[in-house]
Amino acid sequence: MAELFKTAPREVIRYFDVRELKTSWRWKDFAPHQHALNFTVARTTGFDVLKDLHDAVRKAVVDQIPFEQFQRELTPLLQAKGWWGRRIVKGPSGEKELVQLGSLRRLQTIYWANVASSHAAGEWARTQATKAVLPYLQYKTSLSERRRKEHEGWVGITLPVDDPWWRTHYPPNGWHCKCRVEQMGETRAGKAPANKRVAPPLNPKNWKDKRTGKVWRVPEGIDPGWQRNPGVTREVVAAQELRRSMRGAQRPDATVAERISSAEALVRAIRATPTFRYIAGNEAGMPKEWPEGFNERYEQWKKLRVPLAVLNERNAQVLNVPAATIVELTGADAPKITDHHNVRLNEYNFVQLILNEPDGERFNKGKWEYYKAIEGKLWIAVIKKTAAGEIYLNSYHGYVKPNRFKKIVAATREARQVTDNQNGVT
Repeated sequence: MAELFKTAPREVIRYFDVRELKTSWRWKDFAPHQHALNFTVARTTGFDVLKDLHDAVRKAVVDQIPFEQFQRELTPLLQAKGWWGRRIVKGPSGEKELVQLGSLRRLQTIYWANVASSHAAGEWARTQATKAVLPYLQYKTSLSERRRKEHEGWVGITLPVDDPWWRTHYPPNGWHCKCRVEQMGETRAGKAPANKRVAPPLNPKNWKDKRTGKVWRVPEGIDPGWQRNPGVTREVVAAQELRRSMRGAQRPDATVAERISSAEALVRAIRATPTFRYIAGNEAGMPKEWPEGFNERYEQWKKLRVPLAVLNERNAQVLNVPAATIVELTGADAPKITDHHNVRLNEYNFVQLILNEPDGERFNKGKWEYYKAIEGKLWIAVIKKTAAGEIYLNSYHGYVKPNRFKKIVAATREARQVTDNQNGVT
């Protein structure tokens, strides 16, 4: 596995560390995407070994130790705790089963899966950071002696880094898959044969999750559970981590002003993170239309959320939500705002100012529109409230139409006064 360690350690370690520890009885207890969000090992329910396994794998990832050392240090500990060999144990529903606990083969699988996925996530982050200079990826031959026929057919495929194909076919693409990619510039990419510069069809097949009964669409040639680019999934995890941080920052004994101030400070910090840039800037290059019959990744992208701004007391009162409620940007709205309205990342910093000190506002077609003139443009932030009380930035754009400023601002100021009177806002 030594050839896997070629990336920035921080990115590799971050992917590994943000996953939560979850005991499980069977591998299929978790849906495919959940394996990327959680650290779990089958047959650990009822045994005090999951943290031991996690710590050993983390050491393998961080210190880049070979499997032989990993196995030598971990095996005695697992044996001492009774998690080794074939044993009859009681399952989660009370039935007794003869199952395989720890073994050399299982440790090899645990080691490989976690090191490989962590490496892939780190490499993807590096690729995203350098794609302006090296905008293409090329699928390379496997290092395995035994190679999958489908994977061999992908060798030489050369596509832009943000082509949707890489969100499902970025290796590893199955258990113990050793396929690779090489990042390259336009000159080298242009030398690939024409038929290798077109994404192969996904040919998705149905795979039924026996635990939930849900049917997943898995591209042909990819093992169930490996149809997700770990780097893209890492962004989902990072976004979830940001949301948890926001919730944790709200002390129950803090005053309203303190909650708003602390939330605004944290949101400012979040807007400077790679995760915010990834989602708000649509760095994944999400397409306007997803390939028919396989939209699982698009659906996952649409579910992404990243904190963007904070509602002050007045706005919260009008929207009938608690003060310091977070305004979030979703994966569904980010591509629309970025691609259709040409909003630059630094211009998202205006949203908080627009909400706090609008020149005008109005309720229009079930959404709130906030207006403010900034740097020669009339900025419009459209805020949507869901039935669950969640607040999203639904649209955002700046118009260079200074002659309309006074007319629009005057009209929306009047609408604001009417709204304040109706809601008893002072």
